[in-house]
Amino acid sequence: ILASTLAAHSTAQLTATTNPTSVLQNRPDFSTFSKLLTDTGVISEINQRSSLTLLVPHNSAMDAVLNRSSPSSTPLPLPVVADVLRYHCLLQYLDVPQIKSMTNELGMLVTSLYQTTGRAAGQNGFVNVSVSSDGQIHAGLPFAATSLATVRTNITQFPYNISYMQIDQALVPEDLGRPQAAASSILNLTNTLQRSGKFTTFLNLMQSTGFTAALATLPAFSLFVPTDEAFQGLPNGTMAALSPSQASSLMAYHTLPAYTSSGSLQRQNSLVQTVASNGDNQKFLIQVAPSGGNSGGVSLSTGVDTADVVSTIYDQPPTAAYSVNRVLLPKEIFEHAAAPSPSPLVAPLPPPTQVPPSSSPLPSPSPSPAPTEASFPPLPSSSPSPAP
Repeated sequence: ILASTLAAHSTAQLTATTNPTSVLQNRPDFSTFSKLLTDTGVISEINQRSSLTLLVPHNSAMDAVLNRSSPSSTPLPLPVVADVLRYHCLLQYLDVPQIKSMTNELGMLVTSLYQTTGRAAGQNGFVNVSVSSDGQIHAGLPFAATSLATVRTNITQFPYNISYMQIDQALVPEDLGRPQAAASSILNLTNTLQRSGKFTTFLNLMQSTGFTAALATLPAFSLFVPTDEAFQGLPNGTMAALSPSQASSLMAYHTLPAYTSSGSLQRQNSLVQTVASNGDNQKFLIQVAPSGGNSGGVSLSTGVDTADVVSTIYDQPPTAAYSVNRVLLPKEIFEHAAAPSPSPLVAPLPPPTQVPPSSSPLPSPSPSPAPTEASFPPLPSSSPSPAP
């Protein structure tokens, strides 16, 4: 009887000691993660496990996920939040010495709690844990465009039951919370851009800014994609001068937070919000208007420059992408690039000299040639022809 009582007490004490709610309740810097575990019910799934590693993002890292996932002020659905949390629960006890003895820069795949939902396909539900050459431990998602999270501190460990480690950013799969067709459309879109060979700069920016992952949080979107030639037309050093935050905002500015067909685009004549607007109807707006008379062209004005929609790159609901001939420069970032007022130091031009009647008249200037660009409707596809 005494042995049974001690065993029962030991089990209860162990549960009370290792439960994430108990461990994190005195750590206000992890309160968002802890609260979401309870709100989503994931805490009950964790408590049924006997060997776990919890990768715990700081409040600011979790807030970044929740805010980024609601560009139109629509809260991220709780079931999707639950799946995000499940990716942070590894079904294996790991501590720093173990990880460093078990893997290297290539990493090892560790099963997450998301695998237990039965909804994980392929390598979804796994987290790649690796050790860089400088000894830092990283966690990432296989084949994802998002950057790796880095383990910052050991919070606490209870060998060999549960280990808590702080990571500097949350793990968010690109297709999480989206219909499979929508997730596939992002892959199809990026493949189409790659095959074209005309959008390399934009593709590189998608990767360097993590914009592909940001797109994955949108249920639908329409993308304006400048050509490589459009980027080359910017003044030297324009892109290099942008901070990482400005580069991300620039990418978001090229995105409408809804699917817009070419026909709907042609009928627009108004200011529209972009993903960079983040629900604010005063910031990061684009004026969409008809151009070219009855030709059905579409112009996009930012207050700094104006671009024309050249062609349809991709149109498969809930995703559309259009090629544009200029980089869209939001005035919130590039206001200084607008045409400056004449300098008061420059002397005014003298009045034009009257030409005597006996003088030979100057030849009239030749009219500018009409644009040769194809009319907008129907928008030509810029996708390459299939190989014979």
